[in-house]
Amino acid sequence: EFLIGVTRFFRDEQVFLSLKEKLIPQLFKDKSEGDQIKIWVVACSTGEEACGIAILLLEYLQENDINIELKIFATDIDAHALEIAQKGKYPSNVMSDIPPQYLNKYFKKEGDYFTAKTHLRKAIIYSQHDVTSDPPFNKVDFISCRNMLIYMQPVLQKKVMTIFQFSLTKKGFLLLGSSESLLDLEGSFTAIDRQNKLFQNNLAG
Repeated sequence: EFLIGVTRFFRDEQVFLSLKEKLIPQLFKDKSEGDQIKIWVVACSTGEEACGIAILLLEYLQENDINIELKIFATDIDAHALEIAQKGKYPSNVMSDIPPQYLNKYFKKEGDYFTAKTHLRKAIIYSQHDVTSDPPFNKVDFISCRNMLIYMQPVLQKKVMTIFQFSLTKKGFLLLGSSESLLDLEGSFTAIDRQNKLFQNNLAG
């Protein structure tokens, strides 16, 4: 079940609108020139989610003329899906979900496919990783993990959620899927946008 790749570009428009309006300005709020923003996209499948997040971040950097390094780690246990993600090559029929203003800017049409341009591909580091057993990333500013936890038993869900909080910075943000919850960590996070499952580590104080 972990290898079920349910994804598409900018999946759930309201979630990405929330990221654009409520998350990204907060991510950069306490950062200075030369700092780094670290993001972890868990269960990235073939890369559409990571690409969408990267595009929003790259747009914000450009629009605000900010010189901050982005490190987007996108991980999955499915080696085949990661091969597709690393190539950044997608069939034309899945590209209709990408807002038109981003399509030509970040992708190049090659026959019946669109390939991610170099500046988009360089923003994302794909790697095979099992969040339940491999060492987690640390000092992460934002973790996106949408609709992976629903395939786990409650005990494993709690373990992974604890790993996420450990991985986040004191002011770090967490995005979950529409059917997922914080479980026992409800008191450890503050809701930034409860409807779209965007939370902030409440160690911020």
